[in-house]
Amino acid sequence: MLSMQVDAAINPGNSGGPAINAKGEIVGIAMQNLTKASNIAYIVPSIIVNTFLQDTKDGKIDGYHNSETKVQLLNNDTLKNHYELKGDKGVVVTHLDKNEHELKLGDIILAIDNNPVMSDGTIKTFYGNLSYKHAFHTKSVGDTLKLSIIRDKKDMELTYTLKKKT
Repeated sequence: MLSMQVDAAINPGNSGGPAINAKGEIVGIAMQNLTKASNIAYIVPSIIVNTFLQDTKDGKIDGYHNSETKVQLLNNDTLKNHYELKGDKGVVVTHLDKNEHELKLGDIILAIDNNPVMSDGTIKTFYGNLSYKHAFHTKSVGDTLKLSIIRDKKDMELTYTLKKKT
């Protein structure tokens, strides 16, 4: 989540410079190239840079969410039928981090900040479809996200606080 592969030449001395798309927008910061390869390089996406800058505003770096809570993808019909789900949305919580207090085993996460979580565990982003975990890395530890879930066959919303494992 902290880097993105691009097919552009990044030469020694380019690191730290802006990576710009065809519209002239800064999409990241150049950081390294792949040696012995042509035009394969890596950038730090602008969303990661912006999140880091927001995190430093209070003079303390909290970092990114890294809870060990795990989910099961709901990308086959047997699982969807078991949980009585229709369509291609949702992942089910199967393991809880020891510091997890908002989610419960068996919760089905349907959306994060109104962005649907697909049954293959992806969400739509500026960069295309990415793992739902990307949403947890767009804010700092201590910040909150709105989760739309199903718990005990009831739709509900909860405020989820981003955590750092201890």
